[in-house]
Amino acid sequence: MPQIEELNLSKREIPSGIIITVLLFAVSIYLPILGFIISFLIPLPILYYRSKLGRNAVILISIGSIFIGSFFSGGVSADIGFFIVLMAIGFSIGEAIDKKFSIEKTIGYACLTIILLVIAILVLYSGIFNKDIVTLISEHIEQNLKLTLVMYKGMGMPQEHIDLLSNSLDKIQYILLRIIPALFIASTCLVTWLSLILIKPIFLKKGLYYPEFGELKSWKAPEQIIWVLIGCGVSLIIPELFLNILGLNGLIVLFTIYFFQGIAIVSFYFDKHKFPILLKVILYSFIVINHLLLLFVIGVGIFDMWLNFRKI
Repeated sequence: MPQIEELNLSKREIPSGIIITVLLFAVSIYLPILGFIISFLIPLPILYYRSKLGRNAVILISIGSIFIGSFFSGGVSADIGFFIVLMAIGFSIGEAIDKKFSIEKTIGYACLTIILLVIAILVLYSGIFNKDIVTLISEHIEQNLKLTLVMYKGMGMPQEHIDLLSNSLDKIQYILLRIIPALFIASTCLVTWLSLILIKPIFLKKGLYYPEFGELKSWKAPEQIIWVLIGCGVSLIIPELFLNILGLNGLIVLFTIYFFQGIAIVSFYFDKHKFPILLKVILYSFIVINHLLLLFVIGVGIFDMWLNFRKI
């Protein structure tokens, strides 16, 4: 009898899961700025239904969402690949929660899963479009840079800034192509971390299992990785291009890790001084959109190893 009830529940909720997921995808495509923010919510319905309905049901939701979503993105495209990756993040987090992994293992598991998936997608796209993977990525970066330039023009950016950016597109593309591995790993870590934070109140409200990760505001990065950070910094001053690129990629990933530690310290002081929720949201938003505050938070995370800000 419980199996019949579970089957009936799945039949009712699978269409809902597909509709919610596809709706988020459609918004992310057709609303340029807001859509970019909304796209980070795509893992949430997959994660929710993975925990509520199980693996098989959420695979059906994912397949149905991909099939319908392909109509919005015009078939096989970079957008549908991005959509698949975001859904896979939600699925892999659900798998990690099912295995009762720690917070570090959960994020690491999601990153490893997504890296393997993206490699598979790039190989598939390379075969479909008959182009090598580097060319595919380079063309995608170039296309997005041009779209960004058009968007800036529409927003009324001064012409001299537009000209400066336009003249620098080749250099920007050159740099982005070489740091894309680190940007990909860093963004996957950030989306996984954000998904875990956003889904917690939903899981608790719906009575679903949520791991006891402990107080995230007390989280600290392993002390040993500071030597890796120093090594990456040193590699930037060595006159060897390969080492420069390797060091830059390493710094981006490590800065992401120390951002988590810095934001944990910020959260600690917000709670200590009982900041209202609305004020927290505003301040967190400022940190995300202001690069100086972002760098400050990363610096706080790095120097916490010596200064131990939470005990001051």
